[in-house]
Amino acid sequence: KPPDGKKTTCKREEEGEQDARSNKVVVKKIFIHADAIEFFRQEVETWFAMDHSKVLKLYGASHCSRPALLVFEDATNGSLLNYLTCLRKLQAEKHKERQQTEQQWPYRNQWHALWCLFLEAAEGLKYLHVDNKLVHGNLKSDNILVTSDGHVKLTDFGLGMLALQNQAVQDEKFHELGWRAPNCWQDKKLLRRPTFQDDIYSFGLCVLDVLVPDFSSIVLHTSPNVSKRIGDEGFDPLADDVLALIRDESQRNLVKGMCEVKPEDRLTLQQVISQMEELRDVAARGPADSGDCCIL
Repeated sequence: KPPDGKKTTCKREEEGEQDARSNKVVVKKIFIHADAIEFFRQEVETWFAMDHSKVLKLYGASHCSRPALLVFEDATNGSLLNYLTCLRKLQAEKHKERQQTEQQWPYRNQWHALWCLFLEAAEGLKYLHVDNKLVHGNLKSDNILVTSDGHVKLTDFGLGMLALQNQAVQDEKFHELGWRAPNCWQDKKLLRRPTFQDDIYSFGLCVLDVLVPDFSSIVLHTSPNVSKRIGDEGFDPLADDVLALIRDESQRNLVKGMCEVKPEDRLTLQQVISQMEELRDVAARGPADSGDCCIL
């Protein structure tokens, strides 16, 4: 409703016309304390005002229900991490449905796809940081989504802070601290709100999650050689055994620069974008339909 509480009627409704368009939506439930309702409202209003092709659209929300509800557009291809793991299957079906598949495959090869899609995520982050002066504060692989037409959108910015300040669910949510820069938390407690440079650290973990499948956050089985995975509390993205699995030096330097322990030593977002553009351009000059992408 508008501030005056009065219902407004759009011109189309007055004329008796109906909008034939329909959108698939996702309804998300979130538990919040009564004393966190104002924080929730502020975060929702901020997200609702966002209108960018790389940010998932929030259509509405309600804190009156228990749990609170969020309604946003459906990113039918799920997380970017899962989407990238499906690309080989997509390519394998190329011979069966050549014309249809080629329409869905605008990339030179799988490495080209990877860096193009991460650049879309970086574009969404730039929109938050530069255009709106907002910190995402909740970047992780599950919050970088892919729509039905194969484009990346960021989601759930700000809501991670809500979950972590909610004492009722903090014990269940502490594992998400592993996606946050080490300077933001200690002993399962949040020390301060994330900053722009802390978003860079979390974004670096998302990149690493794709590049190093042995430590990937989506691997369900346990390995005797892997005690912690990306997103786990205490995981070290700069450990020698982790970085050694990134064969390309430019990719390795990108991750190192994004995941430095000290915020002032991390790459800026513009530096991240520039390095990703270089990696994209190198991949674009590589062999077509390469199956050399490590995650596939």
